[in-house]
Amino acid sequence: MGLRRAGCARWLLAAALTALGGSVLLMIARSRGHEQPMSETSSSLDQRLIRAVRRDDAAAVERWLAAGADPERPDDRNGWTPLLHAVHKGSEAAAAALLAGGAAPDTTGTGGQSPLLMAASYGDAAMIGALIAGGADPYRGGQGWGNALEAALTGALDIDAFTFGRCQTAAVRTLLEHAPGLRPSSAVAGRLGPLIAYVRGCDEIEELLATPPPPLPPL
Repeated sequence: MGLRRAGCARWLLAAALTALGGSVLLMIARSRGHEQPMSETSSSLDQRLIRAVRRDDAAAVERWLAAGADPERPDDRNGWTPLLHAVHKGSEAAAAALLAGGAAPDTTGTGGQSPLLMAASYGDAAMIGALIAGGADPYRGGQGWGNALEAALTGALDIDAFTFGRCQTAAVRTLLEHAPGLRPSSAVAGRLGPLIAYVRGCDEIEELLATPPPPLPPL
């Protein structure tokens, strides 16, 4: 009977999380719009750079950077930097070209989200690894998340990449491989991530979180 009640409670929690995510997703879609045209108020070079990034054309990215495009200027449509656009589209080659061309890995868009937080919330393990290798800080938070691990545990409420509540095991593992001491904070988002892992039955993630972090090196 106890197991049946626990299973029922987990199912109800999962249903509640799904309903909450759907409601927020609808609000995001209404407020943000979907794939709106690039703003004509941005410079022509910067527009071309972002378009090249979104189609993962690394050669074009290098060409527009060499021509003077700004690798960190947010566009006027949604405030994203070119590197955020690369993460959003999964453009790994373009992201590498941006980092090599001077884009700072932790520069946020106007909404305060960093490329690594976005990649973590999307569960994109390959992009996470590339960004950290390029200098991104997994301990840095933003947009309510205390760090990148919390973003991976919670998931994204994004109209194009709705990952809220998913078991993003590869992303969590990649983050912990690069930053073994990374753990959820005691803030709301920090407590929500492990709860989602429990409700969704993400056993591998729970095991990863239960592994004690390595001891700090002596001073």
